[in-house]
Amino acid sequence: VDYGNRCVVVLDDKLNLLKVIRESSDNRLFSPEALAIIGNIIAVSDCGHHQIKIYSLNGNFISQIGRHGNENGQFNYPMGLVFDNNKLYVIDGENYRVQVFQQDN
Repeated sequence: VDYGNRCVVVLDDKLNLLKVIRESSDNRLFSPEALAIIGNIIAVSDCGHHQIKIYSLNGNFISQIGRHGNENGQFNYPMGLVFDNNKLYVIDGENYRVQVFQQDN
């Protein structure tokens, strides 16, 4: 995750550049903070938009989770992510909690 350049850089196991995921009209990244990968899915925490953006491994935007707020499914600076057992754990920084989402197949 490249916070300053507002993008995600995808490298292969030999550190060759595969893809740069940048802002576009349908998947703007304002402040990418962290990412997690499971299978062919990349989840990116976007602190500036208070959302989790979901992409395919080739960089295509799939969907987003959440919006700004303090209810379930809402975030206030999502700062960290991890997949475990098909669940996405999100550190919801300024709401001082961890939210858990089940991965849809």
